[in-house]
Amino acid sequence: MKTKEKREANFRKDLEKLLKKHCAEIQITDDGASWGMHSAICIITMETIYDMDANIIEEWCEFNL
Repeated sequence: MKTKEKREANFRKDLEKLLKKHCAEIQITDDGASWGMHSAICIITMETIYDMDANIIEEWCEFNL
């Protein structure tokens, strides 16, 4: 049987690999509502990737899950 601790460790390792593969960061925040119930937001930010001649080969992007 795989323990909950081992499952969590495996998930975190896989998530870290995925983020590194895409030069991405994940941020969990809220919607910034001034009152009432807040909603969680997951923001993914991916870096701009350049080639050796400083040409952009992958654009910077940011999106919500």
